Amino acid sequence: MRRAFFVFHFCVMLVATGAMGLRAQSDTTIESEPFHLSDTIVVTANRFISPIRTIGSAITIITAEQIIQSQAAMASDLLRTVPGISIVRAGGDGQQTSLFMRGANSEHVLVLIDGVELNDPSTPSTAANLANLPTDNIERIEILRGPQSVLYGSDAVGGVVQIFTKRAFGKMSVALNSELGSRGTFRENLTVRAGQEKVDYSVSLSRHDTDGLSAAAENRGNTEADGYDNTTISANLGIKATNSIELRLAGQLTEADAELDQAGGILDDPNYTLNSKERQFGANLTHRPERSIWSQRVGFSLVKFERTAQDITDPAHSFDSSLTSYDGQRLKIDWQHMLKFESIGYFTFGLESEREEMNQSLFYESEYFTYTDTLEGLSERTTGLYGLAELSLMPDWHATLGVRSDKHDKFGSEPTYRVTTAYLLDQARLKLRATYGTSFKAPSLVQLHDDATGNPDLKPETSEGWEVGVESRLVNDRLSFGVTYFHTSFTDLIQYDGVMSNVASASIRGGEIFASFETPGLAIRIDYTNTLTGNDANPGEALLRRPRHKLNLSATGDLTDRLAMILAVSHKGRRADLDFSTWSAERVVLMDYTTVDLGATYQLSPSVGFHARVENLLDAEYEEVLYYGSAPRGVFVGINLSN
Repeated sequence: MRRAFFVFHFCVMLVATGAMGLRAQSDTTIESEPFHLSDTIVVTANRFISPIRTIGSAITIITAEQIIQSQAAMASDLLRTVPGISIVRAGGDGQQTSLFMRGANSEHVLVLIDGVELNDPSTPSTAANLANLPTDNIERIEILRGPQSVLYGSDAVGGVVQIFTKRAFGKMSVALNSELGSRGTFRENLTVRAGQEKVDYSVSLSRHDTDGLSAAAENRGNTEADGYDNTTISANLGIKATNSIELRLAGQLTEADAELDQAGGILDDPNYTLNSKERQFGANLTHRPERSIWSQRVGFSLVKFERTAQDITDPAHSFDSSLTSYDGQRLKIDWQHMLKFESIGYFTFGLESEREEMNQSLFYESEYFTYTDTLEGLSERTTGLYGLAELSLMPDWHATLGVRSDKHDKFGSEPTYRVTTAYLLDQARLKLRATYGTSFKAPSLVQLHDDATGNPDLKPETSEGWEVGVESRLVNDRLSFGVTYFHTSFTDLIQYDGVMSNVASASIRGGEIFASFETPGLAIRIDYTNTLTGNDANPGEALLRRPRHKLNLSATGDLTDRLAMILAVSHKGRRADLDFSTWSAERVVLMDYTTVDLGATYQLSPSVGFHARVENLLDAEYEEVLYYGSAPRGVFVGINLSN
């Protein structure tokens, strides 16, 4: 039935092609944001619009054009190419997808979508799971690396990933995209957006279905495919009440079903399923008086996560069954002010308060015993007060000084600090930059209160990190390169050793190098990251699943006015992991691997385009998590229509 619907849908799109005609504008046009966001302007670094040339931190921008060129289906696929980031997925589409930044744990990275936090308070670590986030309504991503607790609080120890959804200006546009490919994969998306002086909106409906691959690695004898489906609705609405007052609303609803395999990825399990419901909503009211040095913004956000995993008996597991549910919620309000002094700089200060809640229910039954565990009505509140000064000390010297105090229900007040500097040598087209910052992360509700593994005596994790870097743009800005050295130390890291405990300190150091060259019709970029991690209690023992070496190469070229090609090569070095198939989990080494992706787009007319890509062209076999599978070679083709 699903294939029949898709074939019908695809035929309707082809017929509609003629009706749309050549008068339309292609949806690949990069729309201007109200703040004129571009590859030279960022928001995430200082929580207000800043020229990237004045930023002292390492920051990467993924633009709308790059998203379209990549043909990436999920946000995690885009982030794989970013320096300092390692994406780890335990199987195929819909499986647990973690993000590591500069060697920090996945729970040390804050993920935002239109300012709303995606980190899940019901998980043991509160890490964001990127398994269910499609790219269809994403306009731009900013990735800020290094300690960011001063502006973003407890979860931003290793960095921040901020995702911006599409906004529109001008007459209504409708885009319809559809794709089919290997492993019974079908994707459809409908986006409608329009903007006028007072109102703009964007609405996107996405559907993703696939028969999938075995979550437990097929090369270890597992043959049962684990399917996945995802329905996501995303919307962004802006209302300009007056010239100085604007209200912006944004939200996303996702429901996904994924088939799983046994914990540890060792064996197929045909009756193990996970249902996930994710809801995010944010509202911001901004007041920017004309001819005034002062502006302010009041924000509200609510996120809810509901996950239910069920494993019923089958011939291979005649006596084992389980039912697990996790519900998490975060309610947050914030009030931010900014003072602008032309001769000095900007001063930002604000107050924010968030309340996290979670419920957990576990049930497991076997031939020998029954186990149940319930956590209900757990909550905690954190209130933060922060201030940041962005100073133009000289025309070519920019610096920021930031301080924050977070008051936690259990742990009291915790201060953090951050300082950055950027010095511009315009004649040499060179930027010298440096940062230093401290961060902390409070234990999660599960880590504190879980009956089996929790520890109410846990202390917050703390860290300090610094970096120095140089960047340059030459040959009329066609050639860019940069080098960064970073160092981070963690204290009181929380680890599981029968129970949760503060048993470890760790040090991470490394370097990031990038170079890019762009001419009309051709863009080449190479990124390399070297990361050395170590547990101070066991010197020389690398932290799990962090590669020492990571290399990405991409080349995009226009072969004709209508035909473009993209080549992407990714290499990930050896990583440490744990083998839980033994009674005492043993450390193992996952082998390095290289993948090659090749894609093409053909624009038949301004309103009709086609695309095709081959993922994992050389059919590399690898495991990102021990015993879990990875996608073999896959071929995908699609059509894009717009009015």
